[in-house]
Amino acid sequence: DRPAVLSARDQYFREQMVRMQEISILRDKLKWCYRREGHNAKESCRELALAYVEFLKEDWIAPFKVPAPQ
Repeated sequence: DRPAVLSARDQYFREQMVRMQEISILRDKLKWCYRREGHNAKESCRELALAYVEFLKEDWIAPFKVPAPQ
């Protein structure tokens, strides 16, 4: 039914926007950590960098697929 598909699509796009904002926040934190730590940034910011890489590895960008009619 069309209203359910539209609702699912809207929810999917909201989730994608949240994930993009999470990546943006994590990227900003990593950037400021590198600036703040200077010479020791590779050691001090390791956890943030690993979290950022893991977040990017996830298959989070995928097109919304409408379920086939039954």
